[in-house]
Amino acid sequence: MRVVTWNLHAGIGLDGRYDLGRIADVLRPLDADVVGLQEVDVRYSARSQHADMAADLAALLDRRVVFAPALTSSTGAYGLALLTREPVRSSRVHLLPSSTDAPYGEQRVCLEADVQRGADGLQVLVTHLQHRPPGDRDAQWEAVRALVRRPGVVLGDLNEEVAPLARRALLVDAGRPAGTTFRSDRPRRRIDAVLLTPDLSASRAQRLRSDASDHLPVVVDLQSPAGS
Repeated sequence: MRVVTWNLHAGIGLDGRYDLGRIADVLRPLDADVVGLQEVDVRYSARSQHADMAADLAALLDRRVVFAPALTSSTGAYGLALLTREPVRSSRVHLLPSSTDAPYGEQRVCLEADVQRGADGLQVLVTHLQHRPPGDRDAQWEAVRALVRRPGVVLGDLNEEVAPLARRALLVDAGRPAGTTFRSDRPRRRIDAVLLTPDLSASRAQRLRSDASDHLPVVVDLQSPAGS
């Protein structure tokens, strides 16, 4: 199974242009089974041409889609999306702790989905933690890791170096070999995560170069759970 995480920056590339086709051109050759996306607009504002990025990407890539709103406008919403090849057996949006100091009044969320994987299911958590204040981010991470169950994968922009958060949660840092992910033109920080429960392992991790967003996508190929 191939999984991807990518913060789309509302489809706006380093050139300042909205171009969802450019995003799809990066994702399509990967033929991923599960794609966790952050900063996704669904008819949210003019910056993304009031497009439904989640539904449009699903159509372009022939995938199922689940959307989790974090902010709403008079016309739509902004948040997280999950694209899957296999059916989503159930999904739920969890509200994460957030103080009144949160920028833009954004309610951070975690999208939990039970994705069909052969005869079994795979828990997929997609999230985007707050960049400040740090206390909020710590509380949000504690809330996310409390949701994790086996077999499971966490995909997201953690807004903090991934390695220490993975260790705190006793998760496998599968994206580590891929390297730094932000900012995409000069990546110096690794804040975009693919984390696995210990019963899963990865055979390959890679970071793709692209100017379609200010983050770089991380791609991980999963192996079967131990003993299966």
